[in-house]
Amino acid sequence: MTSAAVYSCLVGDSYTQGAIDHERADMGATPDEVASTFAVIAAAMLIEACGGKAEASALAARWTPKITARSARAVNARGASAA
Repeated sequence: MTSAAVYSCLVGDSYTQGAIDHERADMGATPDEVASTFAVIAAAMLIEACGGKAEASALAARWTPKITARSARAVNARGASAA
């Protein structure tokens, strides 16, 4: 299911994304379980796409600050609009 979620996100298939979200909710998956599952599949995909674990680790290290900053801005924006 996780690889299908990644694929649907990449191709912009919001119907499948919604169906997967509902299925995860029906399964009672916790946010930590979902995050762990996504981490495993993302790591496997990165290793394959980058040609090795060292290259994938370097790419993830470069992207981590970018994603963290984007996430913080998104959370802050939601908090500001709720106030």
